[in-house]
Amino acid sequence: VGLLASLCLTTTVRGALVPNPSAELIYFTEDGTEAGTPLLPGFSNHSIWSGLGVASNGSVYIAVSNHQQPGGNAALYRYDPATDQMATLGDIKAISSAVGNWMPNESQHKVHTFLLEHADGQLYFASDDYDPSPFLRGAHLYRIDPVTEMVEDYSQTTPFLMQQDLTVISNTGQNAERSGIFIEYYGIKGIGLNPLAPDLLYAMTYPDGHLIKHRLSDGSMQVVGQSQRVSYAFYVSNTGDVYYSDVDGTSQTLYKYDESTDSTFVIASGLPVALNGEIGAIAPQADGRYVYFLLAGTKQVYRLDTQLDQFTFFADPGGANYWRLYNMHLSPDEKSLYFVSNNNNHSTIRRIDVATQTSQRGAGRRRAAGNPQSLLRRHGSLG
Repeated sequence: VGLLASLCLTTTVRGALVPNPSAELIYFTEDGTEAGTPLLPGFSNHSIWSGLGVASNGSVYIAVSNHQQPGGNAALYRYDPATDQMATLGDIKAISSAVGNWMPNESQHKVHTFLLEHADGQLYFASDDYDPSPFLRGAHLYRIDPVTEMVEDYSQTTPFLMQQDLTVISNTGQNAERSGIFIEYYGIKGIGLNPLAPDLLYAMTYPDGHLIKHRLSDGSMQVVGQSQRVSYAFYVSNTGDVYYSDVDGTSQTLYKYDESTDSTFVIASGLPVALNGEIGAIAPQADGRYVYFLLAGTKQVYRLDTQLDQFTFFADPGGANYWRLYNMHLSPDEKSLYFVSNNNNHSTIRRIDVATQTSQRGAGRRRAAGNPQSLLRRHGSLG
């Protein structure tokens, strides 16, 4: 897996400058070329499942899964946009093995969570594994220090762990197979946090979608909700409340877990569903008042007013979208929402004007060559 670089060039159309992106491939090799020496020799870079994150210093962190069973593993890379250089931080098997926290026959074949920076400056992520792996030990929780670039198997040292039956026990005094993990048996498909709620981290299990609240200060763990569709994209508010969805047949419901009252209630029900598409992406305003939710299957955008807890239809991104959408970005000035459509041969960048709630085509982007060794890097402004 390498880096697909999209260089935002410009052309003049009727006297105006129009973005005209082009692309190049930068590989996960020492010199960034396809023929270069791999940063992790012998590691099979297979796929990326949400495993991206950006630290406040601008570094981009990438978790690449080899997705092979048995023997799953995930590699960690850091890309520095300032120097255009890629480096490796190792792989999770080696990181856990170095502290005696990887068991024989263990497989953690995916990192399916985003890599999220919390108030402590650390980037948190979790591992995911499930059948047909020969030994379902359970998920690890890791964190990266962007200053030292050290990766810690955080779940090894937490005071508690959650068992398969969702009861919480001490993380010490257990046999080796049971200690050192975040939750027994299950994988973690999504995590959520908000630096303005610095003591809280939420995780959603796979395959049953249990939503776990974890306090960093004391290691406590508690199941606070469930999403049968495992809607791993969920929003943690500035006060630590969680908004997440569940899909039942042709209907979708948005729930709120109120952290201060330890209670859950329905925000909206009867939301449309297509292709079993849960929430695909979430884009909050900086002050947290309005939060935009993209429904992956219907490709519709809804807006949540967190002060009133009102969830209303906002806009349709438009374009030829043949499958689910999992990408959305709110511009820094909060005036535009951006998407990349997923019509493979004619993907386009689309823009929704927040003030008018109307969609228009932005810049076209031809589909990059299908190469498992590539990622996307974008230069320049689209707005």
